[in-house]
Parts: sequence; structure tokens; C-alpha cells
Amino acid sequence: MLRRTHSLPALLTALLLAVLALSGATLSVNPALERLQASVPDRGQVSAAALAERVARHYPGVEQIQRSASGSVIVYYSQDGVAGADRVDPLSGQGVGPYAPSAFTRWVKNLHRSFLADTPGRAVAGFGAVAMLLLCLSGMALLVRRAGGWRQLARPPRGTVSQRWHAQLGRVAVVGLLLSAVTGMYMSAATFGFLSDGAQDEPDFPTLAASGAVAPVASLPALQAVDLHDLRELVYPDPQNPGDFYSLSTALGDGYVDQVRGALLSWRAHNGTQRAHELIYRL
Repeated sequence: MLRRTHSLPALLTALLLAVLALSGATLSVNPALERLQASVPDRGQVSAAALAERVARHYPGVEQIQRSASGSVIVYYSQDGVAGADRVDPLSGQGVGPYAPSAFTRWVKNLHRSFLADTPGRAVAGFGAVAMLLLCLSGMALLVRRAGGWRQLARPPRGTVSQRWHAQLGRVAVVGLLLSAVTGMYMSAATFGFLSDGAQDEPDFPTLAASGAVAPVASLPALQAVDLHDLRELVYPDPQNPGDFYSLSTALGDGYVDQVRGALLSWRAHNGTQRAHELIYRL
């Protein structure tokens, strides 16, 4: 029974899992390349306030700053009515190149997430994650049974050459495969609304703004307290509206920042669901 539980999902989903694995491996190269190209200051070296001031100096039409999981800082701006996006150096605020994912990368991402089939394909990808979990758990159980117990698991496996290779590779890869399967199942469940990712728990928009002159962004205390490593997104206020606010998203929570006094308003710390989503984001 245990062997069938391990073999049948493998037979039925071999091609599916191969596509997921190859496309996922291809996508995994992108963050590594982005990390090599990105300037990543040490923690405590650059605050969100300093970054926002430097970016605004070089991009007068800046609308939004995002920091990706790889450490790249991306600026979205509007110039002469034309929208643009650049990668910037957080130490200077200067652009280092346009931000434009290639058509091939977008194609591979759609292949990995939905097999180029939108919603039905996303459901199939979620099924692939479930199949991967079954393969990992049943494979580990088979390894333990073949070895004669958990304490014997580290011993060289027995069997034919192909069986030994399969067992050795399985022991090395099982932790990564389990992590990939569980996080893939979570993201699929969140996509279809079976689980919450916490995105709906947004802070309320402030109703009252402080009166007075708009302060320089570098002097705002709430942004000075946010380290670049914790920043996820900063949306600038409408320059034509003194009563607007900075919208701040961090690894710990979300809120709004008053552009006159720099106070943190409507702050909502992440709950357990959002912290789990943040952990998966970092992974």
C-alpha cells in the first residue's frame, strides 16, 4: 500500500512535476541575478526616509518605491505624462537601469504558476504541489522502512544501483521538496481563497491630516524608523494634495505617514496569517 501511494502519484504527475521543477529552477535564477546586480546596504545603513529623499531628488515625478525579495529597489515614476520604472542604487537614489522583466521571464512565470491556462492551470499547479507532498512523505516512509528505522536512515541504502541513487538523492532533496510543496500548496490555497494571506487586513485610511507646511521626506520620524531591509513598499502622496499621506508597507505591518509631522497613522501590525505570508515571501 505504501509503495503504491508513492508510485501512483509519481506516474500520474511525472510530466506535471517535471514542468513545475524546470520552470521553477529557471525562475530561481532571476533573484540570484538581481541580487548580484543590486546594491544591498547593511542593516541600519539606509532608512526609508533617506531612500525616499534620495529617490525624489533624482526622480521628481516619483510615485512609488518597492523593494523586492532579492534586495532590488524599484522606482515607479511619471515624467512628461509617460510612466516608467527603474532600478535604483539605494545609497545614491540614482537609476542603474530600467526595470522591465523580459518576455521570456513572464512566459516562464505564467508556465510555472498556471501552465499558461489561467485559473484552471493554477488549480493544476496546486494539485502538483499536493502530489509533491505525497511523494515526499511516502518516500520518507519507504526509506525508513527499508533502512530498518529512523536511527538507521543515515546508513548507505541497499538495493540496485538505480534504487541506491534514488534513495540517496531523495534523502538529500527531501527537505527542499517538502518546503517547496508546502509553500506551493499555501500559495495555491490563498489564490483560490481557501486560506487567507492577510491582504484584506489593510489599515483604515486616515480621515484627518495635520495642518501646516509639508516637511521634507528625509525628516519624517515614522520613515526614519523603518530600515531599508524591512521596507516593502512606499507610495508617495499626491503632490497637489497637501492632505494626502504616504502609504507605507513593511515586513512588520502597514500604515500611513503624515507628510506634515511625519507621524505614523492607522498602523496595523501583521497578524499570524500575514507573518506566515511574510515568511514565505522571504523564502
